[in-house]
Amino acid sequence: MDLLDILREHWMALRLYERRCAACHVPFTPRSSTDAPFCPSCLAAIVANPHPSCRLCGQRLEAASGDLCGECLRTPPPWDNFLMLGPYKGLLRETILQAKFHNDLALLDALGRLLAGKILATGSLAPGRTYCVVPMPVHTRRLQERGFSQCLEIGRRLARDLDLPLMPALLCKIRDTPSQRTLSRKERLHNVARSFAADPDVAGRHILLLDDVMSTGATVRHAAASLLEQGAASVFAVVLSRDWLDQKACQAEPKQL
Repeated sequence: MDLLDILREHWMALRLYERRCAACHVPFTPRSSTDAPFCPSCLAAIVANPHPSCRLCGQRLEAASGDLCGECLRTPPPWDNFLMLGPYKGLLRETILQAKFHNDLALLDALGRLLAGKILATGSLAPGRTYCVVPMPVHTRRLQERGFSQCLEIGRRLARDLDLPLMPALLCKIRDTPSQRTLSRKERLHNVARSFAADPDVAGRHILLLDDVMSTGATVRHAAASLLEQGAASVFAVVLSRDWLDQKACQAEPKQL
């Protein structure tokens, strides 16, 4: 604990340390200096997940039997562990959109802290493995347009709170691809095929692969496969949020606009 953290703890003990919620901006007093900067009400709304979800991809489970969705049963993903903060809806969705499209780096930092807290609270990091954090890369053209990588900014805080190395250079986006949301399953798989390249230095490493929002899962699957093809020892897929898509709609051809 550094000097600033010590001072914060003393200020909180004296009830002098007040912050504004990163989501609603209402003043509140956090319980400790390591808490994510969200008030209790917003924090409860962000992490709320009343429905069971697949343990390997986060997709909502419609049936109560088992802990895997039909897609993961048919085609198991290349990663061996998965964690998400919550479904892409409500306040979590609003917070991600605010951070992503309004250049709110402080909010991305807050989400990274919240995600790190859940990883620690659930004990999701496999014992005996030394992970490195690899944020999902963006193509250079999109990076120039936006000016920052949301996954990299989240990854900075995540790596710091988990005391893990941040190694974004281990994976790069070599092909600029259009959005996945309007494509059929077959088109999505083709869209992201051969769009990632992993550095040979990934060999033997345990990778914590970080993405902000998983919609169909095809992008994360191809990124993880690229890492494993270059010799990564394992991949732990971590996302802020999973978009609960209609599985029947996912398998259908998109409507023409």
